[in-house]
Amino acid sequence: MRAKKGRWLDLHNPIRVIAASNRLDVLSPELRSRFAIRKLSAYSRSDYLMVVKGVLSRREGLQPEVAEMIARRLDGLTQDVRDAIRVARLTPKLGIEKAVQLLLSIKLSRCD
Repeated sequence: MRAKKGRWLDLHNPIRVIAASNRLDVLSPELRSRFAIRKLSAYSRSDYLMVVKGVLSRREGLQPEVAEMIARRLDGLTQDVRDAIRVARLTPKLGIEKAVQLLLSIKLSRCD
C-alpha cells in the first residue's frame, strides 16, 4: 500500500492488542465483543508464596531468606504481589514488621 510522499506501507505486520480491566461491566458490549476475555483466578497459597519469593529475589535483589520471610508474613493478608514489593522496599529502613503494619494501615485507610 502506498503511503505519503511515495513511501510504502507494509500492512503485513501482525498487531495484537492486550487490554486489562478489573470491571468488565463498565465496558460496552460493543467493546467487549472485540476481545477474547480471559478471567484470572487468584493465586493459591503455595503459588503466592512462590511468586513473591521469586519476584523479591530476582527483581528486588533480596536474599532468598528475607524474601521468604516477607512472603510468609503477608500470607493470608494479601494476594497482591505489589504489596510484597512495597514491603520489601520499606524493609531496609523500617524492618519487615513495621513495613507490613504501615502497608496494612494504608490499605485500611483507603477502605474508609
